[in-house]
Formats: sequence, structure tokens, C-alpha cells
Amino acid sequence: MFASVFSHFVLGSVSGELPEYAVHRGGESFYSYYLAFMTLGNMAGTLMAAHMKKYPLGRTVIVGFLFSSAA
Repeated sequence: MFASVFSHFVLGSVSGELPEYAVHRGGESFYSYYLAFMTLGNMAGTLMAAHMKKYPLGRTVIVGFLFSSAA
């Protein structure tokens, strides 16, 4: 429950700031690109969630943090 509330709060915060961020990064056309990539990321996460159930959560979080720090 807490994770759902937190993720909705973050998504709402990002959605509120995204138009202004897009204007500063390159104009109004970038807003649609940011929304499209947020949607694609959401869809990819939804599709991957079914396959990730078989892995232990703790190890998955650790590996995810390691990959994100290397990027």
C-alpha cells in the first residue's frame, strides 16, 4: 500500500513539473516526447513485473542499484 501511494505521489509530482522542464530543455515539443517515454517505461515495467516475480526482491533491488550506478 505504501509503495503504491509513494509511486502515485512521485508520478503526480513529475507530471506537474514536466511542462516547465520541457520548456527549459528544448520547447513545447519535448513535452510530448517526455510523456511518450514515461508511458513506454510504465508499459515496460508492467510487462517485466510478471517475469520478475520469480526472483527474490532483495537481490533484485541490489542488482538494480548496481546497474543504475554504473550507467
